[in-house]
Amino acid sequence: MVNYYRYEPSLPISIIFIVIFALSSALHLFQIIKTRAWFFLPFLVGSIFEAVGFIGRAIGAKQAPDYTFGPYVLQNLLLLLGPTCYAASIYMILGRYIRQLNGELFSLIRPSWLTKIFLLGDAISIALQGIGGGKLVNADTPDDRTTGENIIIAGLTVQILFFGLFIAVTGLFHFRFARNSTSRPLSWRRLLVVIYVASVLILIRSLFRMIEYIEGHDGELQSKEVYVLVLDAIPMAIASVGLNLFHPSKYMGSMRKPLENSDSEVELSDLQGRSLGTACDENHPFCKNCIRKETLCEYFDTKSRPRGCSENNVKIMPVSHQSLVEVAISPASSNLSSSNLFAGRTGSPAEQLFERQLLHHFVQMTQRATDIQATWSLWVLEEATNSASVLNGILGISALHLRRFNEFDKALQKASCEYMARAIEGHKKDLKCGLNKENSSTVAAACALVSIYANVDGYYLAGHDEERMPHDWYISFRRSMHLLHMASPSIENQTVSQEFKTIRPTIDKTNHPNPFSFLIYYNPTPTDVNKEEVSICMPAVAYLSYVYAEMTTRKPLRFPAGLSGNFIDLVKAKNPRALAISGYFFMLLRQGRQFWLIDGAPEREFDIIMRFLPKDWWPAMDWAAQVLGWVNQTAKE
Repeated sequence: MVNYYRYEPSLPISIIFIVIFALSSALHLFQIIKTRAWFFLPFLVGSIFEAVGFIGRAIGAKQAPDYTFGPYVLQNLLLLLGPTCYAASIYMILGRYIRQLNGELFSLIRPSWLTKIFLLGDAISIALQGIGGGKLVNADTPDDRTTGENIIIAGLTVQILFFGLFIAVTGLFHFRFARNSTSRPLSWRRLLVVIYVASVLILIRSLFRMIEYIEGHDGELQSKEVYVLVLDAIPMAIASVGLNLFHPSKYMGSMRKPLENSDSEVELSDLQGRSLGTACDENHPFCKNCIRKETLCEYFDTKSRPRGCSENNVKIMPVSHQSLVEVAISPASSNLSSSNLFAGRTGSPAEQLFERQLLHHFVQMTQRATDIQATWSLWVLEEATNSASVLNGILGISALHLRRFNEFDKALQKASCEYMARAIEGHKKDLKCGLNKENSSTVAAACALVSIYANVDGYYLAGHDEERMPHDWYISFRRSMHLLHMASPSIENQTVSQEFKTIRPTIDKTNHPNPFSFLIYYNPTPTDVNKEEVSICMPAVAYLSYVYAEMTTRKPLRFPAGLSGNFIDLVKAKNPRALAISGYFFMLLRQGRQFWLIDGAPEREFDIIMRFLPKDWWPAMDWAAQVLGWVNQTAKE
């Protein structure tokens, strides 16, 4: 009789963990298939390892004290290797999530390398633990046993070091992204919290195992079953079940959008296929030699593809997304190869390459957008095939968005201004011809791009110290919305047409708004509230609440359409109540993130409002200040 254990394993407890891990594995399999989260397969394997490992312990418990070799090997190796499989999937989550958040600039390690580096560490850890575990269970002498334990310790050390680095990289990304990228709702933090919790649980288990093997077979940690249950089985069960409840697909969007392949750049044709739920060729090259050699690349041209997608696959078809105000979209017929988009454009090879890079950025951002955002962006891309002014508007917007990461980049500043100037010039010519069925779509697309650009770029044009007020947004968007509403009947894209037709929804303005009613009744001064001022502001607050109640369908950018001329006059006059309401409009604009094109603008405009708002009104702005991450810069100075 060989005494494999220094205690008698508990059969009931082993059965409990078999049930937990088996049910969790079954649910993980279902979730992986449903969401196509194939990168989570290693986690499923790890959960199965845990279940089978406890089956080995249960068999051993029934055999006590006449233990046999097979069940002991089963539980020893599989319980040792299961968490390393968990780690592999957790590593892959972070890289994909960073790309989804468009946070590559804030990551210590490039996302394309991040997963590879940590998976390499995990592979080394698995190999060492597997070799050490095999040598340990087959040890015939104390020296062989010590050698096996030392190899396992080396594997666990590698795992702990890489996991420690991984947590540090995650924490640094979290800190940088929270500080610099304030254009997304706080819900982005939730998946990072899930990663932290799972990582800490695996780290606790790995530290326990390392100390256990350092102590050796005669150590305290191998003398009682309670240690392995509390410091290994329970943490791994919490991690497995926890990631059932907080599955990454809940936070990373539909895995039908092939994020698992996002180490590679994505073509427009792939973007179209994704919006339809169809597959496109994934074997095309991503060499990036065009960037290194500064030469032209037919990046979007299917002619350069020897196999895979047919010519029809480069036809953009908008996202088939429906909501309360949306209808199905019919396929578009525009061919978005680079030769069509840039036909007739002149310039040096470097300039043409730069234009393709700007368009590529627009496509990348659209790829990472929500369905609602992507619907609009895809429509604009379609119109770019029919209008040079729309294409110039896209290039100008893209350069402006890239400038957000480097405000002092003169090349991007010049490019954004020049391309948008061309877009405005072409837009003016189209308007002189009047709206008709042939040009309504391109005029509307150019109008939307110019309007967004004018408001987002207004901050840069005005400068930090010059007076710029929210009414600039209101007036600009109200004019644009009027044109978009006029053009809506002739726009072929039914979803976009319906959006523009219903751009001025009717709401019951007599109801007291909630949760923004405090903006009506707040009065920091001893004087009575001006009743006329309140009557003017009440509809604006009601509309603010209306948008907040359902930001997905009631787009925040529609807010200016619901404002009266009297309210805009109050904003011009720097009325504190009207300014406060405007501040919360920018809060909703940031939370809703209807378009990625306005990233950063709500924070800048809110800062301007706070500079004009009397300090006795600042307590009323705490909610918005927290959401927007506003800090009083004058106090720092």
